[in-house]
Amino acid sequence: MSEIKASDSDQNVNIRMEKRDGETYVALGLFIVAVGIPVVIGTYFAAQTNMRAAIVNIICAGVLLLIGVAAITYGRILLARNKRRS
Repeated sequence: MSEIKASDSDQNVNIRMEKRDGETYVALGLFIVAVGIPVVIGTYFAAQTNMRAAIVNIICAGVLLLIGVAAITYGRILLARNKRRS
């Protein structure tokens, strides 16, 4: 009987950890997107003086936004999976 309760407890811990991980990924993704937006805006000012700097800025902004959106998407998938289990 105690084995079943231990198994249920482990399952509950895993569900809570998956929910926490999903929320963390969403928050991290939002932060990275928030960092990427000023880089996009800074590209305009970099283009005024140096085209090479503007190209570097736009590539960095694209990578930041891509990573941020991917983290948000993965976090939402984890949260949706968690919601179906509970």
